[in-house]
Amino acid sequence: MDYFGGAYMKVLGTILEQEDLNALRDTRIINLKSSMDEDEPVETLDVDFLSKPDADTTQENLINRLLDALYQTSMIVNLNDKDFGNASGVALEMKFKPVLNLDTSKARKFTKSLRELYRVLFKTMLIKGVDPEAWDDIDVSFHYDLPHNIKDAQTLSELVSRKTWLKALSIVNDVQAESEAIDKEQQDQLATNMQVIADNRGLTDGI
Repeated sequence: MDYFGGAYMKVLGTILEQEDLNALRDTRIINLKSSMDEDEPVETLDVDFLSKPDADTTQENLINRLLDALYQTSMIVNLNDKDFGNASGVALEMKFKPVLNLDTSKARKFTKSLRELYRVLFKTMLIKGVDPEAWDDIDVSFHYDLPHNIKDAQTLSELVSRKTWLKALSIVNDVQAESEAIDKEQQDQLATNMQVIADNRGLTDGI
């Protein structure tokens, strides 16, 4: 409001008297003529408000450039990108590639620290009944919640082992538990089918 309330009006091509200024302020109507004398040369009449340069476009471009540079330098994915939601699973994985590289580097350092921690803990014999060299058998794994295409996982199921293609599904948190659950479902289904077959044979023999 201050931007418009403090603006100045410019009138070029004519001279306004005090009465004209009062009339403009009271009636809020601008009706001017460059010259009242027909013999005088006609000048171009211009009535407008003086506007300050806002530079909004320049500021927006600068903000966008700084924002892109910030994400590129930090190797973080911009989740607010307008094209982010329309990308396929493979395209999203490529967008996450810099983040995965950064995570992999940190995961290696964290794994090394954890193994050293367990080595010292087991060597101190504070845990009874545990082999001091058992720390060497500890496997530290990290799971990344990345979007994947279900069709890609189905294709992998025909090419690799079950545990490998289960890892391609972001909805699976524990591959081992999921594999055991699949085996249990198959065994239960097999037992149900065998029971149905046995019941049908019993009915047939009774007839």
